[in-house]
Amino acid sequence: MGMDEDLDRERLRQKVAEMEKRLEELEGGDFERRIQEATKRFEKIAEMGDDGILVLDEAYRIEFANTVSSELTGYPKEDLIGMDFRRLLSDRDVGYLNRMHSEVGIDESKRVCTEMEIITRNGSVRETEVCIAVERLKTGGVRIYAYLRDITDRKRMEREIREANKRFEKIAEMGENGILVFGEDSRIEFSNQRAGEILGLSKEEILGREFFTLIGRKGKADLEGYLKDLEGLEEKVCTVIELETLQGESKWVEVCVAPLRSEDGQVKVYAYLRDVTERRMFERELKASEEKYRNLFERVRHGLFISTREGRFLDCNFALLEMLGYSNKEEFLSIDIAKNLYVNPEDRKRFQQSIDKHGFVKDMEVEFKKKTGEKIVV
Repeated sequence: MGMDEDLDRERLRQKVAEMEKRLEELEGGDFERRIQEATKRFEKIAEMGDDGILVLDEAYRIEFANTVSSELTGYPKEDLIGMDFRRLLSDRDVGYLNRMHSEVGIDESKRVCTEMEIITRNGSVRETEVCIAVERLKTGGVRIYAYLRDITDRKRMEREIREANKRFEKIAEMGENGILVFGEDSRIEFSNQRAGEILGLSKEEILGREFFTLIGRKGKADLEGYLKDLEGLEEKVCTVIELETLQGESKWVEVCVAPLRSEDGQVKVYAYLRDVTERRMFERELKASEEKYRNLFERVRHGLFISTREGRFLDCNFALLEMLGYSNKEEFLSIDIAKNLYVNPEDRKRFQQSIDKHGFVKDMEVEFKKKTGEKIVV
């Protein structure tokens, strides 16, 4: 009886041991399966994005690489696995990587990004934005996730834009016109040196200011309505304003504005300023001179006329009209000089010959015909 109980107890112990061993095997297999499924899900997600993704150990050895990272670096994925990530970087960028790693530390919520140059398999350089984040491991240490975004084309376009801006600024500084550029909020985004000279402000003082505060009430009244609705505007509009600078100097300035819509729908307005003070003063002086001449021409008591070489009247004064019996200028200016004014057409020829030879005629007596046909000596 005692031997039977000992035998049954041993069998039970063995059965339990077998069941425990089987359970451990089952549990171990399920754990591995779950790891494999999680890995597949991660790889699936990593291949769906536009960024290159690398998983690194603490020594920067690559444990995983997606297709985008392979395309970016030029290395097959199998060649990337086990490679030291720092092989793809210049010495300068290795320094950046170490500083980024130190900044992140073991903080899983932190992500640090910078721009680096990835050295590809064929030795070419791809400008890349690199971001890193970490995962703390239960076994200690961290796993590093590196996200790579190819920004080569973006950087090239940025350089082209900067170069285009430099060319524009160079050209803008070479001309005699002041140039201002502002957006739909009317805030000045660009000013050349000449605009500052015209407005009596430095370029720095102009930038950020509202355009209409610079051109005075007259300019604002002339242009504000035009610029309120920028839809469909293509042609430039100009006005001349009297501007008073902060230094109290008064200037006449021609202001022209022309809007330009970019491909992304934004509107920039280009304003051209030309100092026309001297021209305005000349025009005033010319007008005053013409008025003075007109007063002299009309008030002198001697008969005066202006004609073309071919014999057509251009103007005459009222003293000549009274002398010849005409009631208005229109009637007199329409007559033929040689036929209707000179009694002897040969006198007209002698008159013209003297003009051609000497440039003037002095003390020449001729006979003119009045409107009635009466002859007078002049």
